[in-house]
Amino acid sequence: MRRQERRLPSEKELRQKAHELALFKRFCNIKPFAIVEGTLTQPPPPAPDIRVEILGDGLIGFELVCIDEPAYLRGLNLMPESARLLTDFYERQSTDERAAFDERYRDAMLHLHFVDTAGQRGVRRTLRPVFNALMHLPAGLKGPALEDQQTRVDGVQHVYISRGESFSGPEFTTPTSGMLTGLNIGALEAKLDKAYESDRPVDLLAYAMEVSRQADDDAIKALLDERMPGSSYRRVWVYEHMLNKATCHYRPPAEG
Repeated sequence: MRRQERRLPSEKELRQKAHELALFKRFCNIKPFAIVEGTLTQPPPPAPDIRVEILGDGLIGFELVCIDEPAYLRGLNLMPESARLLTDFYERQSTDERAAFDERYRDAMLHLHFVDTAGQRGVRRTLRPVFNALMHLPAGLKGPALEDQQTRVDGVQHVYISRGESFSGPEFTTPTSGMLTGLNIGALEAKLDKAYESDRPVDLLAYAMEVSRQADDDAIKALLDERMPGSSYRRVWVYEHMLNKATCHYRPPAEG
């Protein structure tokens, strides 16, 4: 019988894996635990998204879920495709332009907040001016950028540059203007209901990347207290990137 060939991952799947790897490394930067160098892998489904050896804890699987609130982002017209438009524009640049941009932002995540009424056409019109403006910023700049009258770009409300060794930059994200909002508890709930078969413990990493937000600690704790005893997860980590905060919730011991 002819052996079935393994399907190669699509470009979208490869991008998702790269995003999850960079996200997990940023999570590890706040030192929730120490990992054994060289052990981090991304096995194919149905295995958890990340597998890594933790000092003193052995080999652990991590399943990832985004808990940013999509309805909030849509309400501000900050479309999920804005970051994709940025990435696509960057990838269409000439070899020389990309090399120059990489030289400045290879260790950076660029947070660009377009005006709330921009829409796709407005974002596309803004891409060339904002890329040109970014190329004229001082090398190594981090923090707020393009804020004064001379450097401000029409259609862009806010730019913030994060830098770190874990960034496989340049990376692009389209955060909100910093308004507070709740987390997407439904996405976390759905993930808790998913079952995994694994010979190693599995942790869940629920992450919020895009917006600064008010804490939903009580709602999350109540949900985890109810669902974790019957879940596949030993621990649930709630990681809020903009707050540089990670909270760990442990599955309660079985009764009896």
